[in-house]
Amino acid sequence: SLSKDLVRNTLTALPAHDREHLESAEFQIECSDKFKVVSKGEGVLESEYQQVMAVTQALPPKLLQLLLGPAGKANQAHEILLSFDRNQDSTITVDEYQDFWRFICAFCITHATT
Repeated sequence: SLSKDLVRNTLTALPAHDREHLESAEFQIECSDKFKVVSKGEGVLESEYQQVMAVTQALPPKLLQLLLGPAGKANQAHEILLSFDRNQDSTITVDEYQDFWRFICAFCITHATT
């Protein structure tokens, strides 16, 4: 799973205009639309399979490798998403999914030069 420090540091390392975009209503709508697709309209990502698919299908292979390492496994993708499970109920809501995407976008921006 991702440490809270890594998530926080990644977000705070962003330039102000990028942080503002990731907090905007437009970004939240984009995330909600993505969530509707990956959750198949169920309103929550409940099963481990749904959660793994939400990560592995959403991210390009190169980014997955950066996050999971070269020998990344499905359970690691599951753990990454559950890092954003605020209430620790093993399900992912739309708000938690938005936090996940906020981190992913910030990670992409901060690692764009590598």
